[in-house]
Amino acid sequence: MARYGNEQRVQPNSPDYRFFFKNADGKYISTFHDIPLSAGSKEDKEIPAKRKANFNMWQISFLTRVIYGITVLFHRPGKIKAI
Repeated sequence: MARYGNEQRVQPNSPDYRFFFKNADGKYISTFHDIPLSAGSKEDKEIPAKRKANFNMWQISFLTRVIYGITVLFHRPGKIKAI
């Protein structure tokens, strides 16, 4: 069985598309803290190049989900910031 898996939500290639990483027990894990930096010889080391959009890490949420590289607006007291 694979050491890591993922759960995809919403239709791929849409702005709301998300996927979350899971460990072998099926528990959600953080991509920053729970997955090793270096991969073994049988593991993929990057997102495939033939994807239609870039991926970014969403660091604000509880689970560090991977999202498409689109402009996201969020509110802070007194201003809106585009990231």
